[in-house]
This record gives sequence, C-alpha cells and structure tokens, in this order.
Amino acid sequence: MRHLTTIFYRGLIAGIALLLAGPVLATTPVLQLDTAALDKAMQPAGPRAQLPFSGIVLIAQQGKLLWNFSHKTTPVTAQRQFIIGSQSKQITAALVLQAVDQQRLTLTDPLSKFLPEQRERFGDAITIKHLLEHSSGLGQGGTAPTGQPGSTFAYTNAGYDLLGLVLERIYGEPFAAQAARLFRRCEMTHSFAPSKQQLTSQAPLLVAGLLERAGKLVAAPLDVPFSNNPSGRLVSSAGDLIRWQQCLHQQALLTPASYQQMTSPQMLRPHRWGALGYGFGLQISKADGLTEYSHSGFVEGYISTTLYYPQFATGLVLLEPLSLDPADISRAFYYHDQVRLALRMQLLAAGALPQ
Repeated sequence: MRHLTTIFYRGLIAGIALLLAGPVLATTPVLQLDTAALDKAMQPAGPRAQLPFSGIVLIAQQGKLLWNFSHKTTPVTAQRQFIIGSQSKQITAALVLQAVDQQRLTLTDPLSKFLPEQRERFGDAITIKHLLEHSSGLGQGGTAPTGQPGSTFAYTNAGYDLLGLVLERIYGEPFAAQAARLFRRCEMTHSFAPSKQQLTSQAPLLVAGLLERAGKLVAAPLDVPFSNNPSGRLVSSAGDLIRWQQCLHQQALLTPASYQQMTSPQMLRPHRWGALGYGFGLQISKADGLTEYSHSGFVEGYISTTLYYPQFATGLVLLEPLSLDPADISRAFYYHDQVRLALRMQLLAAGALPQ
C-alpha cells in the first residue's frame, strides 16, 4: 500500500523535500534501501491482521527522504499533526540542557533549589539529572520518591513535568513559549506546545486519534492539562520530527558535552527490544555494533516511534493515530517493531559500520 496519491506527494514535497539537509559527512555511506522489504513490514498481519496501519512513516538520510509509507486510500501527509506522546521528553531534555549550557542550572542541582515549595513533598535528594534519566524514584502520579534517587530506573511522566516547571521558574516564561522558540530554531513549523492561546483541538492539521476501550475504538480526548506538555502532550508532524532529528543530532543545538550526556546511557531500561540504555529523553542501543537512539510515545489516541542511527545519519519517524490496549504492547506497536527490524537488517547488511 505504498502507492500514494498525488496529494500525498505534493504534501511530502512541500513539507520534507531536502529537509534542512546538513553537510554530508565523508564517512557516511549513502543508503540504497530495499523499499519493498520496508513496504512488506507495514502490511496487516499477525495481531494487526484486521487493523491496517493508519499513520505515516518517513525515513530520511541527511534530511533527504529515502522512503515513506501511508495508507493507500487515506494517505497522511508529512505536515499533518499528531500528539507525539513521550517524544516530547527529548525536546524537554534539550531545553534543560540548553539551560545547563547557559549556566542557568547544573545537572547536580537539587529540584528543591528551583521549586522550594516542593521540598516537604520530595526532599532535597532529587537532582535535575535524576529527573532526566528517570532515576528519581517518583511514582507516575508524582507521588513521593521511594528508594534512593539515582539508584534505580523507574519511568515516570511526573519527573519531566517537574522539569517543565523548573524551566518556567528559571526563565520566567511559560514552557510553551520556550518550546516555540526551540521549534523556530529548528524550523519545525507544524509543532507547538498546547496553551490557552493554542489548544490541541484547534490545530488545523491534526489527525483525529482513536483509542481502544472495552474492545471498541472511540475518539481520543484532546485538550488535557497543559502541565502534561513536557512529558507527553506536544504536537508535531512527521516532517517536523525529521527536522528535529537533524537539529538535535547534526547541528550545534547543544554543546558537545551536553549532547554527549544526552546520548550516553545513564541508566538501564528493561524493554521489549531487550535491555536498553537510557540517556536524557532517549533510549540507546549498541546491539550488533549499530548505534541507535530511540523513543516511543503512547497517549490516548496516538502512538509514535522515532529512531536515529548516527553512523548512517539516518532517522525514522512513525506516527500512528491509534492507541490499542496497552496490556498488549506488542500488538499496539506491531508496525513500529516490524519496520524497525526491517530497517536494522538493511543497515547491518550495508557493510562495515562506520565509527
């Protein structure tokens, strides 16, 4: 179902042709992808035999589009907007590291330094670094920490929402304004953090999301508290997230030291792909000698996967407006896992991996 309509191609050309193409690295091999194999990975099968893929996938190298996929009869263009779930965390992490680079905070600063009103609730042991790497011990609802901060990986949205409050405190402006400035720098023209001035439900190009509830698909809620923006409620498009990958990984968005920390394993995360390193808002794998920076997103009505392979300067963005029962996560992320496997096989077969 890769044969897309003329409208879809026009959207791709307008949105992502020559996406901020950065300088071509001499050591980066030019990829020739087996698009038929990638197409095959996106066909209904297994647990999704009755539920075709309804979103969009893009693969780009150095900003040049190599492959795209969308549903044949209802194509989704690269400018269409989605709630990107926990992809938001790598954007929040980058904003925090920019503040580090500007010497407005340090990674070892305690949370209570910036939010003293939270000292009684959280104490003084939780640092900015603990929040970035999910080792604070906070519960999903922001409950008081259990265990010693820094000792154990425990994924929580609450930590990133607290980082959003820290950013608001040190800059004296809303998180949405800070995100907007970052999006302008990266030329992400279809991305925003929802606010009273710009609600998710008012996004002109938003794809309607569906969630599975009691075996039925129902419309997803759109306008939720803005306090959840830093952890999972930013709005973006596939084309913009390709631009984001270039901006983060190929341009001087962060100092080398901050970028190194963001993309280095700080903790170990159990995952259905196997144990992964976790940096700051990014998962890290070095399996088979292939470096992979990744993250997934899951909110009601929208799921996503982003992959970036620095040895090939190649990124994948997959956005899907359907969240199935999270009790069967392999079913929910079936297409994501299949296309990741297909792409990894081609990269590993491309020859000696550049270092």
